[in-house]
Amino acid sequence: MLLGTGLNGASTDAADQTPLKALGADVYTNEAGEVVEVLFISIESLTNEDLAILPRYSTIESLSIIDCEGIGGAGIAHLPDLPMLTELDLSGCMGVDAHALVHVSDCNTSKS
Repeated sequence: MLLGTGLNGASTDAADQTPLKALGADVYTNEAGEVVEVLFISIESLTNEDLAILPRYSTIESLSIIDCEGIGGAGIAHLPDLPMLTELDLSGCMGVDAHALVHVSDCNTSKS
């Protein structure tokens, strides 16, 4: 089994996708089995607290949280802990305003 190492030694292997998938995410991995892309699309039950698991997956390069009404600044605050994040789509997340985006202003991302 191929393993990657996340923050604090957390595993990012393919078997560790369970928490993301349990939240309804579509998860994509690279050849090494590391999570590189995560999509949350129209998941009404997704909350800011749910996004606290994202830093476990330090290899995420692309993150889409689309039409998830329960997401706001408190959830976005977890994103600076994703060092590889280069693409971010927050379309339709009505709780994400300019104030919330301050959390990702130092990230190397393109914001939608």
